[in-house]
Amino acid sequence: MTDSSSQTHTAAQCDTRQNSIYRNSLLLRMCSADLALLQPHLESVSLGLQTHLEVAGSPIRTVYFFESGLGSVVGELRPGIEAEIGIIGCEGMTGSALIMGDDRSTHDCYVQLEARAFVIDAGLFTKALLTSPTLRTFLLRYVHYFHLQASFTALSNARMKHSRQALKMAGDV
Repeated sequence: MTDSSSQTHTAAQCDTRQNSIYRNSLLLRMCSADLALLQPHLESVSLGLQTHLEVAGSPIRTVYFFESGLGSVVGELRPGIEAEIGIIGCEGMTGSALIMGDDRSTHDCYVQLEARAFVIDAGLFTKALLTSPTLRTFLLRYVHYFHLQASFTALSNARMKHSRQALKMAGDV
């Protein structure tokens, strides 16, 4: 049985009413205590078309919480053979590897549709993850969602490739 003072403290930390200045779903739904760790370091920026946000194999320097526009996550099998594996909009963010405990991006990520975003330095973001007992768990739900999206995108791409091959073979008959 928990006492009412600890329940009140938890409820106060998870009050999200102050978050209404954001259009990003994660920032909107984040507990106020977690947002307070990030907010002093968040900066609003405009992102032009094709702006590189993450480069595969390179350290992540900045985390972007999209307010508008789209980011495209692109996987490369080998030079010249790449596919879009995910899209980030105002529901999400870059920097998933940081949430998972790594400092490098697995894939390239760039702006697919001009965007506005709140940005935070990766080091400050990582410090907030280590400070908060709840921030990483909250953001891991987003990472799980993004991995589901990537899985269904891969399945769709494979099905489309199979259909194209079947149509090509039918045309050869």
